[in-house]
Amino acid sequence: FDLRTRVLFEKFFDTEDVLKPTNFKITDMNGACSEYLLCFNKEILLLDSRRFNLLWEYGYFDFMQAIVSTHRFIYTFQVILILMSVIYILMMFWGDRQSRDGLTGAYSRKAIYNAKHHGRYSYVLMMDIDNFKAVNDTYGHDMGDRVLVAFVNHLRKHTRSDDFLCRWGGEEFVVLYRTGVDENSMLDIVRRLWSSPVVIQDAGLNVTFSGGLVRMGRDISSSVNAADKLLYQVKRNGKNNVMLEAN
Repeated sequence: FDLRTRVLFEKFFDTEDVLKPTNFKITDMNGACSEYLLCFNKEILLLDSRRFNLLWEYGYFDFMQAIVSTHRFIYTFQVILILMSVIYILMMFWGDRQSRDGLTGAYSRKAIYNAKHHGRYSYVLMMDIDNFKAVNDTYGHDMGDRVLVAFVNHLRKHTRSDDFLCRWGGEEFVVLYRTGVDENSMLDIVRRLWSSPVVIQDAGLNVTFSGGLVRMGRDISSSVNAADKLLYQVKRNGKNNVMLEAN
């Protein structure tokens, strides 16, 4: 009986769709599963209307090994891995979009308070566009938006990819300069930033701005506040300049 049924079902047992069992039984009556084994049962009807029960029994280790060894599992695992990678990239992209200012593309104020920023940057520069309200009142808010975008583009020309550019609010912006910049290099960066004009060509509009520069303190918030105080001193003293922290 075992020999005849093995020959009869040889192709069935050799197919990739069947996980190789620890053992199997072929019987013409309902079979009982062995204790402590996973069990699967299938009824097969032959041409002469005889019914047989095929009984697969798996030890737990053999069952897991059988699943992992199939091509279907490997393909499924690869597909899942690709989908997880795509989802991760989309989540990172969406998170980045959510943390950026819609008009200028600079990071939003909320993004600057990420704890990982502290220790990564050595200088904090806070800036404010001079007479921005007068630009809006004279030329309209569309021109004001153009000035903001032009100013951010100007800042990007004078920052590196690993510096952090943030729109603090309204016409105020903050740049965090990465760690490793010495004081002389930082002064050169600031000089270039203020020596290059920001011009709206078709409107003949020259944009000036004021700033305060400090070394990174114990946290982002206190450092920005210190830079903000210097910025307002520049505003009171005539604008279009930058003040550096003492020492």
